[in-house]
Amino acid sequence: MKPLRLAWRAFTMKSILYFAAFSILAATFIFQPYQTHQAHHNSEVIATEDITKKAVEAELLHIEFEDQIIDADLIAKVKIGKLLDEFDEPSPKTLLEASILNVIKGNDPLTSIQVLQKGNSKWLFENNDILQEGSEHILFLKHTDTVEQPLTFWIYGEETGMYADLGNGLLEKAAYPAPQLRSIETVSLSQSLSSQSETGRIIQIVYEDLFIDLIETYLDNE
Repeated sequence: MKPLRLAWRAFTMKSILYFAAFSILAATFIFQPYQTHQAHHNSEVIATEDITKKAVEAELLHIEFEDQIIDADLIAKVKIGKLLDEFDEPSPKTLLEASILNVIKGNDPLTSIQVLQKGNSKWLFENNDILQEGSEHILFLKHTDTVEQPLTFWIYGEETGMYADLGNGLLEKAAYPAPQLRSIETVSLSQSLSSQSETGRIIQIVYEDLFIDLIETYLDNE
């Protein structure tokens, strides 16, 4: 009987070891695909976030004032009309109607155009609000073929090429004060508004007539 008991114990221990080994192996095969899926999923999320951040940084390149004047296809004072369309691809944009009030640079006798601004109702770039209907701005513009509507322009340099009409012959530069504009700036008002800015932006206020004269001087000397 004793040899039989020993044989049975040996069989039982071997069975337990086989079962344990099988359980560990099965758990490895079951858990590994889950880990692989999770890792793949996480890598996709990280990649998407990186791509989004790079796209925002790439869209907001700073352009020097003189380069904007030389490279712009159209510099004009416009009155913003109704919102025409919004796009999400390849990046968020808003298409706006605009009537021409004054052409500073440009040969075409334009009366109205369409303006593409970066951002839409879902996404804002650098916290720049979408231009409002009825507002007036001097914009630096480049012609585009990416939208099928004729006479469509995008804002060259985005916030560096946008000057809002404040009334009383004054313009507010949307962002990045330009040293070339210091001579035509109302410093006291710029400093006052900058100190009140909730976003911490440094605001630059210039005289509209002197601003136009400065652009024309650059163009004459080109």
